[in-house]
Amino acid sequence: SELWLSRETTGPPHPGLYRHASLLIGDVTYFFGGFDGKSYYNSLHQLDLEQLMWRNAQPKHTSNAPMKKNGCGMVSFGQDKLVLFAGYGIPSPRVHPAIFIPNKRYTDGS
Repeated sequence: SELWLSRETTGPPHPGLYRHASLLIGDVTYFFGGFDGKSYYNSLHQLDLEQLMWRNAQPKHTSNAPMKKNGCGMVSFGQDKLVLFAGYGIPSPRVHPAIFIPNKRYTDGS
């Protein structure tokens, strides 16, 4: 019907960064990273489109986080893996190539 609707959501939303990566798997949209004009981010958020609920999907151990970046691609392999590739950011020697989230495995392929 070409009608935009605004819906109330619950939970901590994605911080509104630009050049983030996003991907839909089933009824959940994932948002990774982005840039706010000064800093790069490696945050991972989920939006459940049925419950209209945001969830911060950060790993428990920040040493497992992928590089802070924007403009990257993100693809899924099945329902339990996300792969990040390319993008732009500032590499760090403490960056780990994969992070693990409950019930999901996220891999930074850059």
